[in-house]
Parts: sequence; C-alpha cells; structure tokens
Amino acid sequence: MTFKIKSNYNFELLSFFNVLTSDEYYVRLNKEAYEIFFPLISSQSKENISAMVKILKRTNIAFPLNILLAQISGYENNSIIESFSKKDEIAAIVAVFRQMPYIPIEYLDQIDIILNMSVEIIKDLEKNGFYEYWKHKIKPSIDIICNDIQELITKNEFIDIFLQYKPSLPNSINIYICTLHRPHGTKLSLKGDAMIISDDFGSKGRTLMVIAHEMFHPPYDYQKVQESLGILSKIPFVIEAFNNQNENAAYTQMDYFLEENIVEALGIYVVYKLGLENDPHKYFENHDYGSHVLSPLFFDYMLEHPKKHDETFENFMHNFTVYITDKKNK
Repeated sequence: MTFKIKSNYNFELLSFFNVLTSDEYYVRLNKEAYEIFFPLISSQSKENISAMVKILKRTNIAFPLNILLAQISGYENNSIIESFSKKDEIAAIVAVFRQMPYIPIEYLDQIDIILNMSVEIIKDLEKNGFYEYWKHKIKPSIDIICNDIQELITKNEFIDIFLQYKPSLPNSINIYICTLHRPHGTKLSLKGDAMIISDDFGSKGRTLMVIAHEMFHPPYDYQKVQESLGILSKIPFVIEAFNNQNENAAYTQMDYFLEENIVEALGIYVVYKLGLENDPHKYFENHDYGSHVLSPLFFDYMLEHPKKHDETFENFMHNFTVYITDKKNK
C-alpha cells in the first residue's frame, strides 16, 4: 500500500471555520491567521459562524463540513463552492450519514442552511485574500512537513501491528496535512483512504499514532457490536466521563464516544509496540481532558490478551466487555 502525504487548500479553508469561532482553544493555535482575517470578515459571516456553533453545539464546526466535502466527487480539485452546489449528490451522502453515529441528526436536518452559510463565509474570506495567504504563508512549510512525514512512514513499518487488529487496508491512503486543523486529526472516509492531520503533533511517535488512529476508524462492524456497546454504555464511570466531556473535545453520541475510546487505545498501542511511546497512561490521562476512561483499560487488555490474527475484532470486543464487566463487579 502507498501513503500520499499532501497539502489541500479546501480542507485548510473549512478548518479555519473553527478558528473563526473565536474560541481560545483554536485561536491560540492559529493566532496570526485569526488576527488577520477575523477583523476583515463581515458581521454576517460572524453571525453565520455563531449560528453554526449553536446548531452543532460545539466549536469544532469544521468537522462535519470536512467529512461531507470528502464524500463529494472531485473534492480535491473543485472549489468548495462547486462541491457544495451538488445538491443531489449531497442528499444521497446525508442519507448515508443519518445511519451513522458521527454527525448529529439535528445538524443533518439543517444541512442546506449550513452549506449556504458556509459558501457565504468562504466568499468573504477569499474576497479578503485568504487563498493568497494560504499559498504564500502556509503551504511552503506544509510541503516540507509532507516530505518529512513521507520519510517517517517509510522508515517506521507499523502495518504488521495494524493488521493484527484491522485486517484490511485500502491500497492507497491520502493524508492531508493542515495547519489550520490544529489540534485535530480527522478521518474523512469510511474506507479509511483519506484523513486530515494537524501539522504540530510535536514528535514522530505522536504523528504516527494519529495516522494509525484515523486508519482504525471504524474498528468494528457496528451491527455486530451492539450488545458490547450497550453494556459499556451503561457502566457508571463511562456515563460520568461522557456527561462531563469538555465541549472542545466532546463526542455527542455515546456510540461515537465509545469508538473514540477504543481507537485512541489502538493508535497508542501501535506506537508503544514500535517503541515510540514510553508513557501511554500519562497520554490517556491528559488527552481530551482525560475523558477517555475506557482507553487505558482497553490498552492494558491488548497487552495482556493480544488479539489472535484469525479472531474477529467484534469477538475481541465481546471478550473485553465481559472482562471489564467481571472486573467491575468484583
């Protein structure tokens, strides 16, 4: 398989919506861009940003827009405005999203309004020179990072470890490095062949971890793990962690919250086995404000009970759920 590491203007542009929310969580990571463009955009654009935050109930408003864009044909080469004008194609995509736990139904119900607001914000930003700013100020450094990550992936073979837990991979994976996506990583397709990662994870191990993490989404067939997810969702400390998530790192549906806990452990497991992560429990304690309470338990379970290559992940999840339930009841 091959990894294609690249920059992409469209994902940078949508990711900048998070910064325009004026949430310090995002502003501090992209202060220069914020200070240039926030004063330039119209009051209507600012109202549109605020409206999108209210609809999604979080400031990571770029997340569903990036995922939606990545499902639209020609998304790499067409402008976002061209892509968001494909109403019939978008309607079919939204129908699929309604069956998945990633984007709230209430948000999808208002998708036409949201896309219209997005187009107006994009026009406003580009009228004020956003493309030129990205091309001259951001893209050159991103291109250097892309070359570094391409070399890193070539030198650190993690596929064998990965395949033990997810035995299928696409032939090619597009990894888009985006400065304005800080501090997130986002899987863009169910096939696992596209993702966005931030440019500032700070270490080789952490960069590889995020790549592996996004490749693992989703780690199982949802229809085959409903019993396990139902049991895990009723554990008191899981409920408490779900209810007390920080809004900057919150997963609004319990199934998605549980998936993120599992995938977080899987990504750390890969780099731990490569010797690139020395203190996984400290990572779990600090990441996303410590909300991933199942991650350290699942990580420890993988160390103590490694999955057999011929065992399904769904069965492995079942055994983990039984293990946790028994341990909780003792």
